[in-house]
Amino acid sequence: MNSTPATSNEARSLNYDSGVFDQFKEPGRNYQIFEATTEGMNAAALYDVKQKDLMLCRELNPADWEKELKKNKRGFVIVANNQIFHRDITGYDPVKKIISCESRNKEKSGILQLKLEYTQIFEVEKVSG
Repeated sequence: MNSTPATSNEARSLNYDSGVFDQFKEPGRNYQIFEATTEGMNAAALYDVKQKDLMLCRELNPADWEKELKKNKRGFVIVANNQIFHRDITGYDPVKKIISCESRNKEKSGILQLKLEYTQIFEVEKVSG
């Protein structure tokens, strides 16, 4: 398995909600706010996320991963093995339960493959910079 280990978290979970995202939350969904801690998802394109941006993220149900793990504008936050990654998901193998991810900023890191045991995946829905 070709992988690039993360040396530190690429995002951090915030335990407060300032209300800035309240109008975007759907009832019955699990949301978490993360702060981008690196420039890994910033390649200077329109929908990229810059370091220190706040992200409203909706947790994806594992039963729905096969249909929901598709490219989106802002990427995904993946919580796995006590680390937090902010990446685009480029592949999903439901049989082996492995996802392939990569950063938009190619200078920051390469391809990462994660086994989906004890993992949470959040889709980044909104960003506030």
